[in-house]
Amino acid sequence: MNTEGGFTLIEALVALFILTLVSLSMAQLIGMGLMVDANSEDLTSATALSSNKLEELRSSDYDSLTAGGDLTTDSTGYFDSPDLNGDGNPDFTRRWAIADQTGGKSIQVRVIANMDILGPEREATMATVVAER
Repeated sequence: MNTEGGFTLIEALVALFILTLVSLSMAQLIGMGLMVDANSEDLTSATALSSNKLEELRSSDYDSLTAGGDLTTDSTGYFDSPDLNGDGNPDFTRRWAIADQTGGKSIQVRVIANMDILGPEREATMATVVAER
């Protein structure tokens, strides 16, 4: 009768295989979590940049709001490229468009993240109408 307790080689290999599968799954989850976190940070920053520009334009003199700009292409005087992390590379592209309309002017601001993160494009678009004061 064998009185020695312990694991056989097969049991140890099966346990090691299961541990490896669990570890790889956890690593993948951590990677996905980091990507989701980076996307969320980009969306938050894009929303804040869009809101800030909208408020800046709303608080400016009504007569200085000249119709023009485009949300899809860079138009002189109607776009900028904020560098939030200070590395000299623009992190976002911010474009705005102003249009005359009955009773005021409409303003739209679109901010797109320039980060090299996989996944859908991160952007925020906001709009408002300003009446003559």
